[in-house]
Amino acid sequence: MKMIAQIALLLIISTHLKSQCLSPKAYTNPVITGFFPDPSVVRTGVDYFCVNSTFEYFPGIIISHSKDLVNWKQIGHVFTKREDLDLTNYYDGMGVWAPDISFWNGEFYIF
Repeated sequence: MKMIAQIALLLIISTHLKSQCLSPKAYTNPVITGFFPDPSVVRTGVDYFCVNSTFEYFPGIIISHSKDLVNWKQIGHVFTKREDLDLTNYYDGMGVWAPDISFWNGEFYIF
C-alpha cells in the first residue's frame, strides 16, 4: 500500500512540474479566451491585428493586437457609435458576422 501511495505522489509531482516547465514556444489553447468568434487576422510588419464577430451586440467588431499570435490585447472596436451601426431592428442571430480584415497601401480595410 505504501508503494502505491509513493507512485501516486510521484505521478502527481511529475505532472505538476511538467505543467510548470513549459518551453518558451509552448502556449495554451485557446490563445484568445472568451467570446471571440470568427477571427480574421492580418500581419503588418511585426504586428498582427485580429477582428471578431459581435453579431447583434454593441460595440461592433472587436479589434485585437498581438506581436506573437499568442498574447492578444483588445484595442478597440470598429463601430463605437450607435449611428454608425444601428442594430435596433436586429434580433438574436443577426448583425455582424465573420468580418474580414485586410491591409493595403498603409490602410486597414474591414469587410
